Amino acid sequence: MPRYVMLLKYTDKGIANVKDSPKRADTFRDLAAKHGAKVDTQLWTTGEYDGLIVLTVPDDTAMAALALGLSRLDFVRSTTLRAFDEAEFQAVLGRVG
Repeated sequence: MPRYVMLLKYTDKGIANVKDSPKRADTFRDLAAKHGAKVDTQLWTTGEYDGLIVLTVPDDTAMAALALGLSRLDFVRSTTLRAFDEAEFQAVLGRVG
């Protein structure tokens, strides 16, 4: 399954309710599972981004639905990146002309 990284930034609503963030993470894991996805890693960070999620998702449509669903709650804004492990990246390189 494709792997993605989501970089998260709190909205004003999210930082105002930051103590509920772990509960919201549990809710997101449940939502991901309903889309056939699995959260592999969830971390809270300091710096430009407030958190990141690494997850495996069946397809781009499921990933888009998850990202939109998360943004709709208005606690975080996300930037989603497609991530490749070494074997997948080797396959990409094999197609480079």
